[in-house]
Amino acid sequence: MGPLIDEVDAAVIRVLHSDGRAPWPKVADELGCSPSTARRRFEAMHGAGMLRLIGRTDVARLGLGVPAMVQFTGPRAGDTEFLETLRARGDVRFLGGVVGSVGSVAEFVVPDAAALQKRIGRLSAEFDVSAEVFVVMHTYTSGQDWLPEAVERRVDVRSRELPRAQLTQAERTVLELLIRNGRTPLPELASAIGKSENTARRIMDSLRERELLDFRVLIEPEVLGFNAEFWVWLEVEPAHLGHVGEALARNEGTKYLAATAGRNNLVGQIVLPDHPDMYGYVTGVLGRIEGVRRVEILIQTSTYKRVWNMVVDGRYSEQSGPMEFLE
Repeated sequence: MGPLIDEVDAAVIRVLHSDGRAPWPKVADELGCSPSTARRRFEAMHGAGMLRLIGRTDVARLGLGVPAMVQFTGPRAGDTEFLETLRARGDVRFLGGVVGSVGSVAEFVVPDAAALQKRIGRLSAEFDVSAEVFVVMHTYTSGQDWLPEAVERRVDVRSRELPRAQLTQAERTVLELLIRNGRTPLPELASAIGKSENTARRIMDSLRERELLDFRVLIEPEVLGFNAEFWVWLEVEPAHLGHVGEALARNEGTKYLAATAGRNNLVGQIVLPDHPDMYGYVTGVLGRIEGVRRVEILIQTSTYKRVWNMVVDGRYSEQSGPMEFLE
C-alpha cells in the first residue's frame, strides 16, 4: 500500500518537521502555494489524527524518569484489555502489539529502576503476564526524529550524557504545553505562566538553545507508505557496541535505536516500505556488521501509543503523559 497523502501534504510535513513553528507564509513560500492552503492541509491532517506536531524533549535530562523497553509474554500479553490498560498509563510512552517470541512491547518512563520493578510486578500479577526489562543506557536516535528525506537524522554518539537540567516553574509550564502541541500560540503560553509574550518567547528560545526542546512532526509510518515496522533486539559484543550503534542509527530504515542493559544490549525499531524488504535488511545490514552475536526480530502488528499519544485505528487521539512526572 502506498502513501495515504499527496505530494502537497508530504511537503507540508517536511517543512514543519524541520521548522515546527514556521509561520504559514514561510511554509507557503517553500511549497509554492498560498498560506491558507498550507494551513488548511496541515489542519486537515491534524484533525483526522494523521499527525501531531509535538515538542521533542529529553526525559532523562529533565528528570522525567528513566526510559526502559519491556517485552511482555504470556497468554494475555496481546489481549486488548491488557494493551488498553497500558495505553492509558501516563508512564507508558510507546506501546505496540507484536508477533514473534513475545506478545507486546512497551516503553516505560519511570522515576527509577526500583519503581519500574514494582509497577511491572503489579501488572504481571493482575494480568498474568511475564515481563523482561531492558533499561535504556543511551539513545542513539529517537523515533521522534524519524521522517524520511525531511531532515538529517540526529545521531548521538557521545560517550557521556548531557548534564541534568533544572527547570523553573514557568519553563515547566511552557514545556508541558509545547510537548502536547508544538504550535501552541504565544498568547496561550504567556497566559499560562502569567507573563508577557516576550517572556514566553524567551523561555521557549532558551529551552531550544539548551537542547531541551525541539519540534517534530509525529506521523504513523503507514501514512507515508511504510508498511513494515519491526523491532530488532541485538546482543552485541561490548567492544563493538559503539560502532554498531552508530552504523545502525545512521541507516535510513532505523526509526529508534538505544543501548540497553539486559540480555540484549541494543534495541531498535525499523521501518521499511514492505515486509519482503526485511530480508535484505537482515542479510545486507545486520549480517554485515561486525560484532553482532545474536538477533531477535519482532514484527509490529499494531500501535497503541506513540510518544505518549494514544493511537486508535491508526490515528492519534488524546495524549497520556508525560508531564505528571514533573509535578
